[in-house]
This record gives sequence, C-alpha cells and structure tokens, in this order.
Amino acid sequence: MRPRAWSILGTSLERDFKYPLSAEAKRILEDSSAQRGYKRELRHFQAPAIRVTGDAVLIQADFALVVK
Repeated sequence: MRPRAWSILGTSLERDFKYPLSAEAKRILEDSSAQRGYKRELRHFQAPAIRVTGDAVLIQADFALVVK
C-alpha cells in the first residue's frame, strides 16, 4: 500500500474503529485458569496511542495489574 493510503487508513481507524480493548484486556489478564490461587485485578487501563504501520497496528497500553 502507498504511504498516502496508510495515512488515510490510520485516520479512518482512529475515528471509526471500535473494539472493546479494555474489556478484552480485563478478561485475559484477570483469567484465573492460567495460575490458580492468585486473584488478579486490572486497574487504570488506558490506551493513549494507536498507530498503524506498514504491517501492524501498534497499541500502547498503560495499566496496573494487582495480584493478591
């Protein structure tokens, strides 16, 4: 794809793409089947940046995972 097309795709993705990223991160990171006996809680989830590159969508994620 040409650079201009990636630029348009990136703008469109930022504006139109919806995905329950926070809910999915919570489901995956709090899953107790991976290591039983430890309760995990996802807190303060944010995705402050999403970028489209030539072969990937890069998501910057910030969060706290509390393990008890």
